[in-house]
Amino acid sequence: PGVLLRRLLSAQLNRPGLPLGTFCANMLGSLINAIDAALDSRIHSVGSDLAFKGIALGFDGGLSTVSSWAGEMHAMLVPGYGHGPARAYAYAAVTVLCGQVLALAAYGWSVWT
Repeated sequence: PGVLLRRLLSAQLNRPGLPLGTFCANMLGSLINAIDAALDSRIHSVGSDLAFKGIALGFDGGLSTVSSWAGEMHAMLVPGYGHGPARAYAYAAVTVLCGQVLALAAYGWSVWT
């Protein structure tokens, strides 16, 4: 299901030089993974541990992928097609920064409360 959602987001939102679908998939993946980890740290049972691992490794693993992200950054660098290194590096930095902020906000409540 995660891979299908990523594919749908990419097909609907990606534009040349602006891979918004992949960005959204990775942000959603960061958010789901952080919420999953936060819940896993608070709920302790054999069944819940397996469910949380299944969500993180299964659904979320298919949703957020480094290969699509890296491929799109590489495409931005291809002469004649890409939009230059500045856009590729900006896309990389924004993706990492936004993913970390979302994950910190989503996981933080489990630590700070």
